[in-house]
Amino acid sequence: MLERYAAFRLPDEKTAEMLEQDYQPVNVKVNIPIQDKEFDNMVAINEYLKGKGYRKEARAGILGNIHIETGGSFSPTQIEKAQNKKLGYGIFQLTGKKKDYDKWMSERGFEEDKINNMAAQLEYMHDTIQTGREIGGGNANTLQKSFNEKSAEDIALDFSNIWEKPGVPHNEQRVKATSTIFNFLD
Repeated sequence: MLERYAAFRLPDEKTAEMLEQDYQPVNVKVNIPIQDKEFDNMVAINEYLKGKGYRKEARAGILGNIHIETGGSFSPTQIEKAQNKKLGYGIFQLTGKKKDYDKWMSERGFEEDKINNMAAQLEYMHDTIQTGREIGGGNANTLQKSFNEKSAEDIALDFSNIWEKPGVPHNEQRVKATSTIFNFLD
């Protein structure tokens, strides 16, 4: 697992243990390669997506978006604050999806303070893309096709435009982060 980057402190092999760690949000802009908690979070997300069967290109595109959404922390507890308001939450900043995410959690009997936030957020994203929940069936099909056929950079843009729908897209940064992350992944 990412052995060529042995200079980084890698987490142990148990993805579940990595995902259960509760990191505090870090609101910093970092250049990739990243280190320590941020790198651990990125590796955990990659391993989770890999376990779900996502291609390397799709994982890089999603991770590139998460990098921009969290300011590089990859933290499931990241909170976007703007003008004394809490807007976004988590690795996807769920600004427009938080209500549906909370409903999804409730339907499964999950209590946010008693579960693994990162795994729940990733599973919610995966579920919406598989079922069309919240994003619609056409968008889900478009993303599935993109994940299976397109380049990492094109996937990053599709994921941003269809799933994330950011107010300010920063698509150049998403593509740059995706390209860099793609080279880290196995």
